[in-house]
Amino acid sequence: MKRDPVRLEYRAREVALEAIVKTLLSDSVDVLVSCLDGIHLHVLGRFRDKKPRQRLGWAKLEATKRVKAWAVLNRVELGLKQGEGLWAKRSKNLPVKDKAHRDNTLLYIADHEQKGAVVYVHPPARKVLETLRQKRQDRNRRRAQ
Repeated sequence: MKRDPVRLEYRAREVALEAIVKTLLSDSVDVLVSCLDGIHLHVLGRFRDKKPRQRLGWAKLEATKRVKAWAVLNRVELGLKQGEGLWAKRSKNLPVKDKAHRDNTLLYIADHEQKGAVVYVHPPARKVLETLRQKRQDRNRRRAQ
């Protein structure tokens, strides 16, 4: 990135993440969990067409439009130059190797809420997340004994 990262305030993150998730869902991406903190976006999803970079690119473009419109409406200065977007070019996409990798990634992304990130969890994934957190808590208790 040739400039400093754009840091979004909490409400702007909510607007951006909502736009990203809605766009991905409308593109038939199964989004399990996603989060956006001040400068980082994480998405765990199944990209049926195997084009995560393109799908995320379109979702980020939609998020940029929505955040800019929100900022104008609410008189919030984003610190962007004319024509600049919110995101760095190209996303880093890592395929999930197995169930353990998926579960660790699900926890990792959802746990960003404790650090001030906006988090989206697909409703059916909430029960899985609860179970994973309980297992982690039990494992930590056993280690402490």
